[in-house]
Amino acid sequence: MATKPRPSFAGLAHAPAPVAAPAPAPAPTNGEPASPRSASTVQRSRQGKRAMTAYIPAELAKALRVFGAREDRTLEEMVVEALNDFLRKNGEHPAA
Repeated sequence: MATKPRPSFAGLAHAPAPVAAPAPAPAPTNGEPASPRSASTVQRSRQGKRAMTAYIPAELAKALRVFGAREDRTLEEMVVEALNDFLRKNGEHPAA
């Protein structure tokens, strides 16, 4: 089996400078930040929602998975309920 010839980097020192990338598209004017994907490419169940990340203890993650499986609830449902309860407890109106 023949091996492919390796590219030579010797000519890179005399290569022309790269051309500047085109300017990014203007941000939407409706107050929403620009999204890398248009609304038509986002799953319908995710439209109008934002992804959030949190690092939680491993035992809590396991307890949530077990509870969710037993009660037939998704992690998303449980987190939204918990965050709305937190907002109510602190005198805020729930958002969802």
